[in-house]
Amino acid sequence: MERELGNVRGIAISLFSLALTLFVSQGDPATVHSLLEEMEAGQNTEDRREIALRFGVALWSFWIVHSHWSEGRTFLERALAASEGVVTSVRAKALEAAASLAVYQIDHDRGETLCRENLAQCRDRGDTKGTAFSLSLLGTIAWQRGDFAVARALMEELSLRRAWRWRGN
Repeated sequence: MERELGNVRGIAISLFSLALTLFVSQGDPATVHSLLEEMEAGQNTEDRREIALRFGVALWSFWIVHSHWSEGRTFLERALAASEGVVTSVRAKALEAAASLAVYQIDHDRGETLCRENLAQCRDRGDTKGTAFSLSLLGTIAWQRGDFAVARALMEELSLRRAWRWRGN
């Protein structure tokens, strides 16, 4: 019974995330902001923490397109703090979103910290796309800092991983 309840929760969360993504792609900023406030008010339970992470991931492109970078970072930082120590694919995507928003705001130190946490989690879980994203963003951070040797090494690692994968490994 408990497992079935967990499956129903997972389906409900997925449907909520899909509906939210569709809404956000056509929604107006004021409505999205009020939904954010409602979500922040209820981040105490495990399910709500996961929904908050999914919500942040779903809103990532909205925050970028509409230049609401600070709002996005604040929401994602709160959701990530509430889920500290949890290792899930949703948390990894939230780490990606928060790291990229930090880089958009030229906060390289925070972007690097988030990116390195995401890289470690992605490697542990065998997530090749997440690993590639993190390596690419870390390379971008190093390049923007003028550390071209580190940027090159990270991009070469990324290229080697892609070549290895293309060979069917």
